[in-house]
Amino acid sequence: GVSVIGISNQYTPLLHPARNIYEWVSKFIMDNFAPVTIGVGLGWKKMPCSSTNIVIPPIVQLPENPPTINRRKILVYAPFMEEWHTLHTLLQIGPPYQFVVYGIPQPENWFTNDIVFRSPSVAGFTADFDECIGVICSAGFELLSRAIANDKGIYTCPLEGQVEQELNVARLPTRPHITHSRELDCVAIWQWLSSLDAHVPNPSSMIDSAKLIADWIDTGDLYCITNEMSDMAWPK
Repeated sequence: GVSVIGISNQYTPLLHPARNIYEWVSKFIMDNFAPVTIGVGLGWKKMPCSSTNIVIPPIVQLPENPPTINRRKILVYAPFMEEWHTLHTLLQIGPPYQFVVYGIPQPENWFTNDIVFRSPSVAGFTADFDECIGVICSAGFELLSRAIANDKGIYTCPLEGQVEQELNVARLPTRPHITHSRELDCVAIWQWLSSLDAHVPNPSSMIDSAKLIADWIDTGDLYCITNEMSDMAWPK
């Protein structure tokens, strides 16, 4: 038969028994609705591999040169968050922080410069991301991966009913500048912001996961996943 390769963060749970309800649901969905011959999981830490499963770092964009960090700039990516609750919470924090918001249109008669609204823009978002000290967002895998790779502060709230986002929160690295809650909370955000005062971002020296996948496929031997390949994906 034809081999099917799956590349996704949702193939990561295939490597071990389900440890919670979210992993059980995810495994059930992927096994029954997106089955693959070989699963390439994208994740944030090394896991044991098999001949048909491996976990490698996410495919993320890292800046070519170290950016200048604005320690009072917080990026807020909120297209799926409740708009007024989000803005009301941020307004209670205010100076000295500036919140740069994507995903919420600017209300009429806006009265403060502590919250700046941005229109959708790849270049603008990248520039704001590179410059910020921390990110407030829902628990989508791509932005969390980008923030983890760049060692940004993270305050995240999983969207209700989103199994993948619950899984992402459960797998977050344990670091002082990474936290989560069920919804935006002013006190919790203040505590998180305080943790960023002494934080100096140290971006990861990540491998090029896209090239690793391309080179592996190019060998023509898709069942050649070995511990050596896993070690290559996660250099010490």
